[in-house]
Amino acid sequence: MMMPDLNGCQVYEEMKKVNPNIHAIVMSGYCPDDMKQSMMKYGCKFLQKPVMMGVLHDEIMNVMKQVG
Repeated sequence: MMMPDLNGCQVYEEMKKVNPNIHAIVMSGYCPDDMKQSMMKYGCKFLQKPVMMGVLHDEIMNVMKQVG
């Protein structure tokens, strides 16, 4: 979420311009609450690191179901 030039929300916005149907799972060890809310507003699933493998697996499977 925290990068030198863009944050995760901005990167996701740019990705949606290329492919409006893209799905994303965003993971971060540090992410302010307002950024978490913003990502969820865009339809991204946010996972706080560290993430247990079972939780990550379940979220990936959920995204795969959405993709069809």
